[in-house]
Amino acid sequence: MSSEAPEWWGPPLAAEAAQWADTCWPDEALGWFCRTRAGQVVFRSIRVEATPYHFSIRPSDLVDWAYHLHDAGECVLASFHSHPMGGDSFSCADRRLALWAPWHVLFVSSPGGWVLRFARTTKT
Repeated sequence: MSSEAPEWWGPPLAAEAAQWADTCWPDEALGWFCRTRAGQVVFRSIRVEATPYHFSIRPSDLVDWAYHLHDAGECVLASFHSHPMGGDSFSCADRRLALWAPWHVLFVSSPGGWVLRFARTTKT
């Protein structure tokens, strides 16, 4: 985990993910950063069953989401997850999400707003 962002990262993506995390507050949020067929990097939120400390997603919803991205020609660059109740270390859920993409982005709640953590995974 580090504070160094990937080369495609920028303030507009951070703002979109923060808005989604705020929308889901006080529960955890989930999403992905994807490269479109046109080369644009976009944030894709996904609704999940969540609490302030946990989230779950039906496997069929996840498979449907993956097929949708494939059909749209999008490539997942990073998984995204929030910890609205703090805890800046990677959880088991973070480690599982990190298997989906070369990067994982964790938003951790703090008194001054969201603190971002990035992790590069071994997926290429």
